Amino acid sequence: MNFAGTIGFFDGVHRGHQYLLRQLRQTAEALGLQPVVYTFSEHPRKVLKAAYQPQLLTTPEEKRALIAEAGIPNCRVLDFTPEMARLSAAKFMEQVLRPEGVRCLLMGYDHRFGADGADFDTCKQAGETMGIRVTLAERWAPDGTAASSSRIRRLLNEGDVQNAANALGRPYSLAGIVVEGRHVGCRLGFPTANLSPESPEKLVPAHGAYAVKVEVGGRIMGGMTNVGTRPTLDNGTDVSIETHVFGLQGSLYGQPMRLHFLGRMRPERHFDSLDALRHQLTADTQQAQHILKDYPISHESTPKA
Repeated sequence: MNFAGTIGFFDGVHRGHQYLLRQLRQTAEALGLQPVVYTFSEHPRKVLKAAYQPQLLTTPEEKRALIAEAGIPNCRVLDFTPEMARLSAAKFMEQVLRPEGVRCLLMGYDHRFGADGADFDTCKQAGETMGIRVTLAERWAPDGTAASSSRIRRLLNEGDVQNAANALGRPYSLAGIVVEGRHVGCRLGFPTANLSPESPEKLVPAHGAYAVKVEVGGRIMGGMTNVGTRPTLDNGTDVSIETHVFGLQGSLYGQPMRLHFLGRMRPERHFDSLDALRHQLTADTQQAQHILKDYPISHESTPKA
């Protein structure tokens, strides 16, 4: 089987990536080929710089699911090793792409790859010698600002989950397992589910209170999440992700849960008393429910990244 392929880390599979994947489908169809995406199990920078700590927008599993959702059933996840890092773009094309039947390589408009950081013209010339047609993708920037993983990380680190969602094409999400907390929320009248994220490398949005959609137990429900160190409760430096799920009955301990961040209501702050915190949580509930009006809640979940 012969393929039209593209290469990249595709962290977030954001709207720019999605536009590239649509072009890949169209290119493959026009040439009578099957589309395929080549990506990597580890962030290349982490392999090249041991001290680098990535803040990922998607886990490998989420990334594969989103690529498949974009209409690309073939996704090759490569181990980015020091040996692979030393390959020039031409050597990568010759040793990896050509043996797998890649006959067309679609490059992102600003993408360079290989140890030599080869650009489109260099790759096109190399492809001509080995029977791989290299074409250049169009840039996605409808408002003049291209979507990029680095920009989305910056937005999330600022707590701007709404603009991050605009760039991603969906609300940013975190998944994990519900673990036991300190039960302070129950005493305040706002019981919480404490999320332990599935990946320590996945970015956690800035500290603060957020309106969220909650996927848990086969349902999607509304809720509000606090990310932070709970300064009113002298929680130290430990960061917790606590969610009050509206209308929830019963315990969620041990269950998988996914949070979709819809809007940030306020930064985290210290309150002088638990009564003051309780009053703020009441106001947060009203604000979160107002935000949730723009996001219909279904009774059954459709698991997505």
